[in-house]
Amino acid sequence: MPKTHIVIAGIEKVIPNMTDLALFWPLLATFGTGQRITSYSTIVTGPKQPGEIDGPEEMYVLLLDNGRTNMLANEKTREALYCIRCGACLNACPVYKNIGGILMTLLIAALSDPLLPPT
Repeated sequence: MPKTHIVIAGIEKVIPNMTDLALFWPLLATFGTGQRITSYSTIVTGPKQPGEIDGPEEMYVLLLDNGRTNMLANEKTREALYCIRCGACLNACPVYKNIGGILMTLLIAALSDPLLPPT
């Protein structure tokens, strides 16, 4: 690992504590890829601690809001933030069922969530 690790993530990617990971991780894996555990998640807990042999010496976390706190404050747009971007809705999408494929997946995910930028 490099000496300095810089993390850039949307505020919706941060969970309150490691206990909550037990809820979110299976949801992302099961609904997103149909697996027990996904390889698309990264757990970042901080810089290298005394006694650890690997890890960055320094870590900086940049959290992007992109208007999400404004959406949360508005009753009409708040529901869009309930999406954890797992992709489960694609299984019920008639266009995806007929066309399928990775390009269609990306297109549908982008069109079905116009309020949030791709992550």
